[in-house]
Amino acid sequence: GIKDVSNLTGLKLAGGDLCSYNGPLAYNITVIGKLKKKEILKRSSANVGDLLLFTGAVGEATIGLDCLLKTKQVNHLNIREKKIAIKRFLNPPFLSKFSNASRRHIKACIDISDGLINDVGKLAESSGCGVRINSKLIPLSNIIKKVLLKNNYSLIKLLSAGDDYELAFSINQNKLKIIKKLALKHNIKVTPIGEFIENKGVYLDDKKVDGGYSHF
Repeated sequence: GIKDVSNLTGLKLAGGDLCSYNGPLAYNITVIGKLKKKEILKRSSANVGDLLLFTGAVGEATIGLDCLLKTKQVNHLNIREKKIAIKRFLNPPFLSKFSNASRRHIKACIDISDGLINDVGKLAESSGCGVRINSKLIPLSNIIKKVLLKNNYSLIKLLSAGDDYELAFSINQNKLKIIKKLALKHNIKVTPIGEFIENKGVYLDDKKVDGGYSHF
């Protein structure tokens, strides 16, 4: 797995210590590099009126995890659907080429590791504003539509689930055509799902929401 990622990113692996003990397997990896100050995508640069964009679709990773755990919630999915969801969980999207190509048009950015609601909330909080997500604009795959139709998952649960590793970011509205063109070039789906607002917090339509994985 490390070799595959090294090949994708062009990173070099230097050194490494292996030790064993009576406990779970653990990896500790330090990434060292440098980037020009003006090219860094921060969390704190969104402004009221900016669009909130999201790559890919939301929620399939948590479905994949539940398939691996063999929970009752995914019993109605067929073998093909389970394989797709599991692959989404085990092989997150690799979006560095798109982010590198589009970063001068993006204002604030975060990857969705702890749930869409939680992570876009970090963008808004760091930028001193709030964010409203339009539920009708959220990109949903056929698998997600199926589990929602069966009422095995709520939309809030899927928006709070982590491990999607898609990108959520803010742009000026006049940059939308440029971003869509770059996304098409890199075979990435990008969807405007909301906007940044004055009222603090995260809103799903007009209701304030929270949820997601907390590290503390």
